[in-house]
Amino acid sequence: MNRISAYALILLFTLLFILLFGGSSCLAAYRNPAPALALNSAVPLIPATAWLYLSLPLFLVCAARRLNIAAQWRFFLLLTGELVVASIAFQLYPVHVHFMQPENPQGAGQTLLRLAHTIGMSHNYLPSLHCAFATTAAALLHRHVSRPARAVIWLYAAAINISTLTIHAHHWLDLVAGNLLVLLLWQPIRRLARATLPGYQTHLLWLHNQARFARRHPRYALVSLILYSQYPFHPKRSKLMIAGYCFLQAYDDIMDGDRPLNGSLKTSATKTNAADCGTASHALTPPQHAAQIIRQWQSYAQPAQRQPENRHGVFQAAANSAADMRQPEIPSKPLSDLPQLACLFNRQLARLPAYAEAHAEVARLLRLMQADAVRAPARLLYPQARLQRHMRQTFASSLNLLFCAQQCATRAEHVPELVRALAWCSAMRDWDADLACGIINIPAEVWHAARLAPDERNGRVVSQNPAVAAWLAQQKQHAEQDLRDLFFRLPQIKRQDPAAAKIIRLFARSVWRFAEKRYPKRFGGG
Repeated sequence: MNRISAYALILLFTLLFILLFGGSSCLAAYRNPAPALALNSAVPLIPATAWLYLSLPLFLVCAARRLNIAAQWRFFLLLTGELVVASIAFQLYPVHVHFMQPENPQGAGQTLLRLAHTIGMSHNYLPSLHCAFATTAAALLHRHVSRPARAVIWLYAAAINISTLTIHAHHWLDLVAGNLLVLLLWQPIRRLARATLPGYQTHLLWLHNQARFARRHPRYALVSLILYSQYPFHPKRSKLMIAGYCFLQAYDDIMDGDRPLNGSLKTSATKTNAADCGTASHALTPPQHAAQIIRQWQSYAQPAQRQPENRHGVFQAAANSAADMRQPEIPSKPLSDLPQLACLFNRQLARLPAYAEAHAEVARLLRLMQADAVRAPARLLYPQARLQRHMRQTFASSLNLLFCAQQCATRAEHVPELVRALAWCSAMRDWDADLACGIINIPAEVWHAARLAPDERNGRVVSQNPAVAAWLAQQKQHAEQDLRDLFFRLPQIKRQDPAAAKIIRLFARSVWRFAEKRYPKRFGGG
């Protein structure tokens, strides 16, 4: 998780730096720069030290990767605070460099020198962010490295500070102001980092799981992008959607076999864990782990579990240690991130007026997804009526949960066409992966009529069987007719419930595009 935290903060800070540092230089160009101090002309020009100046980004990246998550968050806040204060100072006191630059630079050192001055912008001199950033990195690394390494790090930071003078990129006053800026922000940022760390850890847990989803299939990256694009405009609603998405998708991945318990979620089923759970000493199966999560979720129905958020926008239970978040039914060392994700989702869900209904829908979804984990190892075949009921109940609960989150009056029973279309789309989209892991979304009657081997896992072999192909064509026709009926009713739904109509239109169009483009590519036919 440290690596994900480091790279996420590096990316975010890079975007902020480009926006603020570059923007401040452009704005300062319209102001009359103040004169530089004449005493700087005594500093010699040493082009060879330009590599020290240019090595700062690498120094910052290495520092971020070396720090733990709490220190990474403080590091990010310090650098951002220094960037914001400096950007304001650049506008209040824009200066120009006093040093004379060589007219015809030649050689490797002179090339690096020219690059360093290009990066430094035209008016962003006082205070020196190069000095501030280098000193900040050294100060935070001080407690995370050995004693010999401390001396090397401080010498390196000092060398970067001095290089700003020896390449004539800054004045003495800029260097002093940059280091004073670090001292000015050190304690305030320390308190801010402590107060906001739980919230950052919550978002990091969500980001970690979304990264796992996206690595499995690119479409999940698009879902994350859509959710986070709404965050600046509807932060509370977006947090609820992100929390639910991470919990339910992670749970579904485990139940479907797409994410094994051992390894992928930092799990280890020890004898102690097994004893605490009342199971055998071997690793728990996904259905057994699901039973733990379902018991945990059911315990949240108690009113005492509906706790308010603290002043930093983090639910108090989530802000406490991981041990405080677990329920008695969950082992002291959880097998996955699911206990934490469930707790965070429940705390977000508790803000809804329809909490009881939403809570019940989640419980129903968990049991339905658990059933997939039960039937996969045995490759169970469901009769057509039972299979349809299972699939449609899954998407009815999913839709109802989404409608509750958006505080819509519409429910899944009002749009049965969409429920059926989503169930069809899901089965077709995951056809190959589901068959490979043992989830057979084909009626037992069709499977037996096709005379397929009980252990057949090749999705293409199954779909090319004449009996299965005929059934697939029939199901596609039914789905397309459902969508046409739904599009016909959509204007009426929009008049009655505009928010629900947006959700319905979004899903209906997505399924229609799948039927028109992706389905023919995979299964053939029009």
